This record gives sequence, structure tokens and C-alpha cells, in this order.
Amino acid sequence: MSYTSHAPAPVTPEKAVEVLETKQLRGRTSSAPAVVQKKISIAPLLRKLGFAAVGVTLTAKNTRMEQMKGGRYDNKKIAEHLAGAIRELLTFLDSLSAACQICWVFEKHENGSPHAHAIVFIPQALKERVSEKIAEHLNGGEAISRTPRTAYLLKQLTHSRRVKLDLGRKTKYSEDGKRYECAKIKGVQSEKKIRYAQNTLMSRNFGETAAKLRELMQKIDEYGRKHRTGKRRKAHTAIRENAVTLFDFVLYPLDQNENKAQARAKTRARAKETAEAKLLQIGEIGENGEIRISKHPKKRALNIYLKAKNGEKLHLASKNIYVDAQDVRQIKRKCRKMRGKAAMTKLALVWKSQKAQKIEIEGGSYDETFFMELDFEQIATQSTSEPPPKIT
Repeated sequence: MSYTSHAPAPVTPEKAVEVLETKQLRGRTSSAPAVVQKKISIAPLLRKLGFAAVGVTLTAKNTRMEQMKGGRYDNKKIAEHLAGAIRELLTFLDSLSAACQICWVFEKHENGSPHAHAIVFIPQALKERVSEKIAEHLNGGEAISRTPRTAYLLKQLTHSRRVKLDLGRKTKYSEDGKRYECAKIKGVQSEKKIRYAQNTLMSRNFGETAAKLRELMQKIDEYGRKHRTGKRRKAHTAIRENAVTLFDFVLYPLDQNENKAQARAKTRARAKETAEAKLLQIGEIGENGEIRISKHPKKRALNIYLKAKNGEKLHLASKNIYVDAQDVRQIKRKCRKMRGKAAMTKLALVWKSQKAQKIEIEGGSYDETFFMELDFEQIATQSTSEPPPKIT
């Protein structure tokens, strides 16, 4: 933690998810509870981050893997090719000036050979154009899903922790209604594991958003493993009286808000992530499938741990001075270039003094960039009417 807050971050009133569908899969019996499934859209949360999701399926065929005469390559060889295809897709989207974050998993066809399911997160304004380009890159539109769901990436549904569910041990992954096993692929993996990748533009311009998207998918995965899979627990009376709710998290919207958000995004081309997206914090998933979103306060009480070029450290704190994230980044960057603790202390004395007194520089308001260019040694030797705050 660079600095702390003395007040809890307020929870935003806007919805983070939308419930698209609720249906009962099984009624309650004398020996088992009812089973209810809810389809929950995460599109509102993505809109706040300024991103949209596109589902992509990569196979040996649509990634143009060389055919083997008289048979097929082993699973390990195919998996290596598909991993390379993911890297090619990242480079391809870089060439389109489209930042992207990809979450993907291996899955297997009926014959046991692997293919890859991926969810590609891209800026909202680019969704339609990039979807078309990815379809061309993968030899046609069959590889694209405009309505991706996180079930593509999660482990197969077998048993609930609370009650044995006879819902099938195979995961549906295509529109033809067929179901194929997806847990183990000999020579590749023993279970589904989400992998993450991002291209250069994403890491350069949307670093914090990429981290939030990854955190979101990890929390959904953890929630799924905790509530939907695992060994059956021993039944007891309390469980039999309650319904078991399964959540199917999807990444597409219920209404036209997505189209409106895309239209707004097109009018303001965004080279870097907005300050609003940086402030968003993704909370835990509640019992009803709601994902809490909160915002960091713009300013927090000063509490920074600084480190000089030679490794010496300095703790800078004050309950009377409040700073934002940009202030923290500025002072930490400056201190990393200084010789040691003595030089950092001199900088901190002046910096805290000006922050506390809200000094105006050259007829204008406090300017952080201008301040960082000042001669600290000369200023620190000048007398002031009040001593600067004590450094801890």
C-alpha cells in the first residue's frame, strides 16, 4: 500500500450485473433441495471499464496448422501450435491498433484433440470492427461468438458441493447442441486452467484495466469452484430445505445499453485508460451473484514508503495532508533517482511543506510538474515562518 484512507470507499449505486434469465432445473424433493439456475450478465461492469468481450474459438483448422499425412499430430504438438496462434492473434490486434486482453483455455474435441476457447476483451468502440477482422484472420465467422460466456473457460460442471446434480458431466461449447468432455487432455493438461495474455498496446495503455479484468475472471473461477464443483458434502436437514442456485456468468447485455456505450466510446477515441476506470475496484461475488463495485476516494491521507537509488528507505506520513494517486507516483519516481535518505528527506520536507501550506507558484495554483523541477537544496535552506511537518 502506498497510502491509506481514513474513510471507506463508497459503493457506486450503478448496477454491476444484470440478471438475464432465471429457471428451475429441478424441483425440491424430500431428499434434495430445488436447483435454480441464473444467467447473469457482467456487461454493466465491462461498460464501466470501457471494454467489451468477444468469444473466439481457435482450432488446428482455422489457425492453418499443417496437416499430417495418414493421421494427426499428437495433442502436445497441437497444443503448442494453438498457444502460438494466441500469440499471433495478439500481434495481429497490435497491428490493428487494438489493445486486447485474452483469457483462454484448452478444451478437447470428441476425438480427444485439443482446441482453445478464448474471451478477447477489447475497447468498446472497436468491438464491431475488431470482431470482423478476427473472423477474417481465422478464416470465417464460425470462430466468433458475439455472446461469450465464462462457462467456456471454467471447469466442467460435475457435482455441487451441496447436492449431487444430475445435469451431465460434459460442457456444451457450441451451438449445435453437442456436448463434449473437456476436463482432461492427455499430454496437455489434467484439468481446465485459465491462461491470460495481453498485447503491447494493452500493457502500455490499459495496464490497470487489464489487471482488473484478470482479477474479475479469477474471482468468477474461484466462485465457480467453491459453489459448483467438488466432492459432495454430507447431506443435512438445513440443506434439504433450501434451493441450490447455480450462476451462469455471461459477458453480453440484456438491453441496448451496450450499443449506447459503444456509440459514446466512438465519439471519444481513448488512447489511455480513463481516470474513472483506474478508480474502480471489483469486490467479491455475493450469494445472489452480485459483484460489488466501489471507487477509491480521489484523495487519501499521506502515507508513502519511499526508496532511494542506493536502496535506503523513508516513510512519509501525515494525517493533515491528503494526496491522490498521481501525487504518490510523482514523489516515488523522483525519490528513486535520488542518492540516499538524506536527499529524500530534503525533498520530502519541501514537498510536505508546500502541500500543507497550499503555496501558489508563479501566480498560479500548485503545479506538481513545476514543483518537481525546483532546486530542492536551495529551497530547503531558506527560512520559513512555520517549520515543515515532521517526517517519521
